[in-house]
Amino acid sequence: MIKYLEIAYEHPSNRGVVIEKSKMASVIKRAQEDNVPLFMSYYALDEAAVQHFTTYKTIRNYKNNFYIDHIILDIDKGTNTDAYVHQLAKDFVNKLMKQWKFSSKDIHPWYSGSGYHIEIPNVFKIQPSNTAPQVLRETCMTHFPEVDNIFDHARIIRVGHTVNAKTGRYKIPLTMEELLESETSDILALAKEPRMDFKFKPFAESLDLSDFIMLPEGKHSVQKTEKLKEDPTKIVTCMQTCYNKGELEGSRHAEILRMASAFRRGGMPLNACVSAMVNFAATMEPDEVQRLVADVYRAGYRYSCTDEVMKRYCSDKCIFYKNKNYLPEIQNFSSLENEYEHFMAKDFANNSFDLKSIYPEIDSFVSYPGELIVVIGDTKLGKSAWVQNLCVNIDMPILYLSLEMQSRLTFRRFIQIAHKMTKDEVNNYYKKGKKGLADKIQHIQIMSVAPKLETIEKLIIESGAKIVVVDVIDAIEVQGINDESKLGPIGTGLKSIAQNMDIIIIAIHHISKFSSREGNLDIHSGKGSSSIEQKADKVIAIEGTRTTPYRKIHSLGSRDESGFSINTIMESDTFIFTPIPKTSVFYSKEERSHAVPIV
Repeated sequence: MIKYLEIAYEHPSNRGVVIEKSKMASVIKRAQEDNVPLFMSYYALDEAAVQHFTTYKTIRNYKNNFYIDHIILDIDKGTNTDAYVHQLAKDFVNKLMKQWKFSSKDIHPWYSGSGYHIEIPNVFKIQPSNTAPQVLRETCMTHFPEVDNIFDHARIIRVGHTVNAKTGRYKIPLTMEELLESETSDILALAKEPRMDFKFKPFAESLDLSDFIMLPEGKHSVQKTEKLKEDPTKIVTCMQTCYNKGELEGSRHAEILRMASAFRRGGMPLNACVSAMVNFAATMEPDEVQRLVADVYRAGYRYSCTDEVMKRYCSDKCIFYKNKNYLPEIQNFSSLENEYEHFMAKDFANNSFDLKSIYPEIDSFVSYPGELIVVIGDTKLGKSAWVQNLCVNIDMPILYLSLEMQSRLTFRRFIQIAHKMTKDEVNNYYKKGKKGLADKIQHIQIMSVAPKLETIEKLIIESGAKIVVVDVIDAIEVQGINDESKLGPIGTGLKSIAQNMDIIIIAIHHISKFSSREGNLDIHSGKGSSSIEQKADKVIAIEGTRTTPYRKIHSLGSRDESGFSINTIMESDTFIFTPIPKTSVFYSKEERSHAVPIV
């Protein structure tokens, strides 16, 4: 039978093309010659896919079979360092070999260009069907909760030997020795180019784990009479999952500390917790396990839903899942020190931004994951346009909720800013049937339908965004509230989403009528009762008059930055904000005396 794959050449948005699996080699070669990324569908398809894509141009509502030729397990880097994700990959491979009895021949490790793909045979013997993706997802997320959930039917993944545009490194195969024994820097050096001469030997597929298949409703396909029936509570399910999966060398200490903390808070006596942890970590010295548990009980270590280990096993079945409010209301300085050390060890290159990189004239003004940034200003002064300028110049996945302008206008303005074009130039370009201007803004996704507050998290997960722009705040719907009193819940909700999902939210907010008349904005000038500004980590104002192009952009408040102020000219034909040199007469005499000319 001929099998097919959906591919996306150069960017994930270019998907919808189906080719025979046997022709992938030639496409890979072309992607290498063009030095562009290449993606393919996680699942193989049959001939029915050709007609489906010809008609619908998308995998959505595909009614035929999905084929699992092999299973790819993703160890995602996220916001962690290269060394940290390398250690996660090594821990996971050791788990496969020690707990699941995989041989090294059953595992094909790949460095993905940022994280790791661990490829194994279809050991669960999942048969072709339309529901195969659901079965694989339930099976893998039950038995391998530490891997990323990439098993949905529409998933596309990076193709081996092609470049990751964000890191400039290639997805390359690794020997088991390279994965387990090499330094992280050695692997990154190998990934500077493809490894076409490296070939894995075909899987023998001798391992049969079909007894461990999970059905979509979460039940084993084969009941094992010798296995006790699990009936976990809905309280702190992450730690129950962690305990049930068993010990994993390299992460046992960290997991014992978290489990002991949760069990202590649940009322489990010290000796009972020690017994449970000794049973969990069977290969550790019992005295060492006892010491770890005793330390937790003595010092009262407490961990929250944002802790890295607890996040790894997070489940929507937990009562704390929605609000991520499983403590800690109280932390001692030892736990805070550990948390801060871990925070400082993170690689923020791909999930934070510094305004100084866009406006070199100002001092550093950095925004980190978990922050809510509010931009205020009078109507028609270009609040949205300025934020769009930021989005064009920040190379991170962005979800732009354009809730006042319709999507075509938002798109055109992004094109104008990205290419310094006028409205007429953009319109004439597209009237000629040309394309390609959107290449510069492929990192931005737009939604123009006002969402409900409680659905924003789902939108973020689906988009993969690291920055979310809400333009404007009061367009968000709050169930049961239709007046300005909804601004309080919106502010609280957006701040909670930013923290829980470890993203940056930029919210555009109108000012009050009183502030519009008075001028000279302050941190309380926003529309409503200042509840939005109180929740914000940074408040930025845009001031000026609608009759001139001059705009002063400055911070009104920041929890942890010194602030900034910059004068600009908003070019009305391109919506670009151009800084004015401090030697300009637009600045006061005192400001000019400290001027630094713009080069």
